[in-house]
Amino acid sequence: MATISSLRDSLKSRLGLATLTTAESSRIDECLNGAVARVFSDGLPGLTESYVGSVQGDLSTTISAHVAGTATVTLVSTSGVFPRDILTVGATQYLIRAVNGSDVDLGVPVTSGLTGTVTVTRRALELPHEGQVVGVGVVDGRSEVLPLIDADQRAPFETAAEPSHFAQFWSADQDKSYLSMYPAPNTNTQIIVRQVRANAEDADIDAPYSMLEPVLTMAMRLYLTFSSALDMAGLVLQDQRQVADLKHQAHDRSVRSR
Repeated sequence: MATISSLRDSLKSRLGLATLTTAESSRIDECLNGAVARVFSDGLPGLTESYVGSVQGDLSTTISAHVAGTATVTLVSTSGVFPRDILTVGATQYLIRAVNGSDVDLGVPVTSGLTGTVTVTRRALELPHEGQVVGVGVVDGRSEVLPLIDADQRAPFETAAEPSHFAQFWSADQDKSYLSMYPAPNTNTQIIVRQVRANAEDADIDAPYSMLEPVLTMAMRLYLTFSSALDMAGLVLQDQRQVADLKHQAHDRSVRSR
């Protein structure tokens, strides 16, 4: 197994860099981070993980505070609530812009004061980390859930038994990554998610070194390019040949791990 810090040590050894200046240390980090991001996003076998979950459905709660002419509504409970969930007050629906503790921000000020019992239609599936989601589907295999970029512009209040599209977001106030499902599921449908593994500084990368060879190869090319030792055209050509070959080797398990 490897960590980001151990990959850094391997990269330094391959480049013959025993003592680093501050600039060289920063360059190593940038090259390695860029290589990890690219190789992980390319879907190298073994660098993704899958898990199953369901959206939490409707939440019945009560408004504890709202001032007419403002966009912030305080709820008694915001359990499992994320941005882009649906807040229903009486016959009026609102799209939640942000969630911070017990406060939800509707984005646009509401002219009249909101009170009483409300329903939040929760469409979000919380993710364990911010890695890129590369595949979503309904567990029983009836349908694939496709990515949707402009999700909020397409029937944001629509619900259905199963979602047909998803969009991945990050909630800064909650410090969480999540998926928003469209239409919002109104049943306890199980969703399977395939996500690129997180690459935190000291987190274990659940793969042998042989499978991470493309990361080091890419990082070396980037370092040489940034150091003006290799031109960009050469980088592109060598990257296409060598990294593709290494990916095939890792997939076929023809390269033994250390």
